[in-house]
Formats: sequence, structure tokens, C-alpha cells
Amino acid sequence: MIKLEAWSEAAARELLRATSDEVLPLIKSEVERGISQLYHCKDDYSDCYIVTRMELAPLEWCFVAAAGHGCMKYARMFVAEGKARGISMRCHVVKDSLLRLWGRLGFEVSEKVLRVKAS
Repeated sequence: MIKLEAWSEAAARELLRATSDEVLPLIKSEVERGISQLYHCKDDYSDCYIVTRMELAPLEWCFVAAAGHGCMKYARMFVAEGKARGISMRCHVVKDSLLRLWGRLGFEVSEKVLRVKAS
């Protein structure tokens, strides 16, 4: 079952495993404002969360974060849906260990982002 949900502490705890303390509040804000969507994916063997948003210029489905047991099973389903609809996709990865997992779904590194804090 794939269900759209409002932000929750359960989602925050799980998604923190794939993001960081700095990024998680931004994801929460986007979900709460309706910019990004939080999906809870659950069955007898899986329980995970996937956050996505649709970019319009150019049209691209962005995977913001994904974490939990069986996450790649559901990510594979989302990617198949995107391909079936002819939508380009990209994935944000904070932790290097996730590069290999998303690479199995056909994602390739296309850019690197550097940041500097204002304070």
C-alpha cells in the first residue's frame, strides 16, 4: 500500500537515516507547505517513507528522500511509474552509501553541490 501522509515524527525518525539534521527541517517544511509529498509505503514485508516533488521547468520528478525497510522495492515502483509516464527523474542523496542503491535503479551522478553557511 502506498499512501500520501502528513508529516509525522515516525517519518522524521526514519528519514533522518537517509538525510541529515540540517536537511530534515527543509524536507519537513516542504511537505507541510505542499511543495513535496510524503508517501508511506507499507506491506507485510516493508515499511518505508519516500518524499518526492514535481519540478515544472523542466518537468522532472525529484526524489527528495527515501528510507525504511523495503525502501528500494518501492523506489523501484516509483521509478517505473516515472518512466512509464515519460518523466525525467532525479534523486537527492546526502549520504554516499545511498549512491550505490539509487545507481541500481539507473540514476547517475550528474552534479555535486557545495554549500557555505551564512553564519
